[in-house]
Amino acid sequence: FLEEYAKVIETLRDGETISDRAHELREVLLCFHRTGLSPDRLKLIYSHIERDFPQFEAAGALLPMPDAVSLCHTMLATGLSAPGAV
Repeated sequence: FLEEYAKVIETLRDGETISDRAHELREVLLCFHRTGLSPDRLKLIYSHIERDFPQFEAAGALLPMPDAVSLCHTMLATGLSAPGAV
């Protein structure tokens, strides 16, 4: 699942905002947390956040602070995080 998902999320979909993406990733992380799973492949998600979010912002799609805080809080509170992503 995560390998295929990572391919789909490399760019923002038509009409999708960076806030939409942050909320979607937050939901994905919460699903893994609720099931007690912390697969090594979550690194694909962290890599996306670390690599692609700055590119989205450089292209003018700024992530509002409340959404950034919410995503970071979820990653830290669930223990599903990586330093570069936070």
